[in-house]
Amino acid sequence: MYENILVPIDGSESSARALQHAQKIAELTGGKITLFHVMHFPAQLETYSGKLGEAYYLMKDRIKEHAQEILEKAKENLSAGSIAFTEKTVWGEPANEIIQEAEQGNYDLIVIGSRGLGEIKSWLLGSVSQRVVRHCKRPVLLVR
Repeated sequence: MYENILVPIDGSESSARALQHAQKIAELTGGKITLFHVMHFPAQLETYSGKLGEAYYLMKDRIKEHAQEILEKAKENLSAGSIAFTEKTVWGEPANEIIQEAEQGNYDLIVIGSRGLGEIKSWLLGSVSQRVVRHCKRPVLLVR
């Protein structure tokens, strides 16, 4: 049933817990996991790339390096088991990119961690996981 599982990861504890749940599901179903990381660079800074000069490129390079660190840690956890997995990294706004990947990749399940914001902060700020749950047409397992 869950042969193709998308696991958005951001390096947080909640995304690590989501990966653990996805791994258990994949073990039970013989499914494959796709580790998905969205590198986010605020659009406002894009417009100042010329003025920021070298600092702009250094920030983008550091974001890429951080993404690789996150993926390496997640892959280490998965490599210990016998789960088939792939990885994918994209630039963009996290919730939008996750929803788009879920639809285009024809995933059976999205397993995503919750940041655990309080009710007021969550209501005011929203979160990536909440937007994914609200707008994604695929089944979503939210892990706290």
